[in-house]
Amino acid sequence: MQNNMFTETQSFRKWWQILIIAIPHLFFLNGIYQQVFLDTPFGDNPMPDTGLFVSEGIMILVTILFYLLKLETKVDHEGVSVRFLPFIPNYRQYKWSDISKAYVREYSPIMEYGGWGLRGGFWGRGGAWNVAGKYGIQLELKDGKKFLIGTQKPEELSSILLQYYK
Repeated sequence: MQNNMFTETQSFRKWWQILIIAIPHLFFLNGIYQQVFLDTPFGDNPMPDTGLFVSEGIMILVTILFYLLKLETKVDHEGVSVRFLPFIPNYRQYKWSDISKAYVREYSPIMEYGGWGLRGGFWGRGGAWNVAGKYGIQLELKDGKKFLIGTQKPEELSSILLQYYK
């Protein structure tokens, strides 16, 4: 049983997440093309060329950030470990001895936590780290705190929890 371990790496790479990032890129690239290369003002109150380039540069940095975002989860004989790169580079470990309950559950990311990412909980639900989907491992700690970690592998995670969580 000591050799059984659950690992999962999730990232923001769903089609709709890519679309959300791509639309502003297209907007600024169109503005740059129209205003700089065609010499036609972009919009009724055009931004300076420098502003368009700076805005596109910011969008490139946001795209790189989204590309680097990763939620990594490990469950093993010691407990549950999680990190959210690049914001939280070191694993936060929740030892089995500190956990009063651990189970996989379905949840509503928007209604319960206000969306995806590093989230604070509403109405005493505790925090959540999630990327996509509607399943997560709910940890209830002995000190009363709650924490949810999103997963795309609820069945696999449930079977590992049955092996380790007593």
